[in-house]
Amino acid sequence: MHRLENKVPPPGLLALAGLLTFLVDRFDPDESPLSGPAAVIVAVLLGLAGVVLGVLGVRRFRSAGTTVDPHSIDKASTLVVDGVYRFTRNPMYLGLVLLSIAWGLRLGTIVGLVVGTGALVVALTVLQIRPEERVLGQRFGDEYEQYRTRVRRWL
Repeated sequence: MHRLENKVPPPGLLALAGLLTFLVDRFDPDESPLSGPAAVIVAVLLGLAGVVLGVLGVRRFRSAGTTVDPHSIDKASTLVVDGVYRFTRNPMYLGLVLLSIAWGLRLGTIVGLVVGTGALVVALTVLQIRPEERVLGQRFGDEYEQYRTRVRRWL
């Protein structure tokens, strides 16, 4: 168990990853092929997809009457397995990852995109997802295990 588990809000992890991407971009001397209008369009589309995915996840949790707060996973009252949760177990976190990719594209940095988004994926997995999976497994038992076998963690 890591002492930072469920301590840093996921949007805070996104902000840190974004800062890391920005810093890598500033210190990376190589010109990136990720510049130009096509990269901006792809960045905007990925960013919008990330927001939509996150909103769909939050709305589905709220309509199920369960907690959206990742710091209160022990208060989960319902295992949500429908809607966007049929395709990914973590649509809100996947939305953050898409936003991170969009930021890297917008900055035009391949190295920054890989470093920042990679750090975000690792941080979300270690600090948020694995602890949540432990709690959900304890709380919902076989129902959660069956869900885990049907639906991937990310995609």
